[in-house]
Amino acid sequence: MSEVTNSLNLVEHIVSSYSIHVIVASIILSCLGQIAFRKLIGPERLTACHEVGGYYFSVVGTFYAVLVGLIIFDAQARFDDAKTDVESEASALFMIHLHAARLPQPQGAEIQSLIKTYANRVIETEWETMKRGHRDHVARGILVDISKKLDAIEPQTQGQETVYDKVQDELTMAWTMRRQRINLVEYHLPDLEWEVLLIGGLVTVVFSYFFVLESLWMQAAMTALMSLVIAFNLYVVVELSNPFLGRVLVAKTPFLVITTQIANETI
Repeated sequence: MSEVTNSLNLVEHIVSSYSIHVIVASIILSCLGQIAFRKLIGPERLTACHEVGGYYFSVVGTFYAVLVGLIIFDAQARFDDAKTDVESEASALFMIHLHAARLPQPQGAEIQSLIKTYANRVIETEWETMKRGHRDHVARGILVDISKKLDAIEPQTQGQETVYDKVQDELTMAWTMRRQRINLVEYHLPDLEWEVLLIGGLVTVVFSYFFVLESLWMQAAMTALMSLVIAFNLYVVVELSNPFLGRVLVAKTPFLVITTQIANETI
């Protein structure tokens, strides 16, 4: 099973890194398969399959289209969640920095400084690390230091206690959003889904081989177009299921915005 998992992860990496080459290769192979299959079986025997084969092909194509649609919908939802998580984490960090000015000093100022350090670390280092599918332990350590600084604070007034509770809530939010962001970084499409997508695509293409047009090259062109559509759909699944990898990325803009706001001391 581990070998299968590694193979599927490799396929996902290849599709994401060399998308154009993979798509072109799949089209060429599907057309070559069409030509070879027709010469092997013979047009006469394939023509006899048309009446029954049409119904089977319709069922297979419909099931596969529904499956791909559901997986793309799920991947899109995951991508949207990633954007929301990044925005929420950045917002929580800014609110911590804003409220920390009203906490007992110098602890409040130290927390503000750590917030700046954390945000800059995420922008400059962790975002590149996430593109490789990993987390940055230094960034996590900075957030741990912020938690320790906050836990060590003893509010002196009712106002400080109210602010302290708000900062605790925002820090919990930042931790939660960071955890969800990292989970998406380390997420891979389940092996079963990859198996069904790849085998389903292959079966759909092969099913088209059981039909014959008078012009072999015209039929090969139709097969190429069908393969192109399937390949593009698989490419979309790969890109959307990894929000911080590939070409379609969740931007680090929310972190850039809060660092600018912090630097200018504006909301």
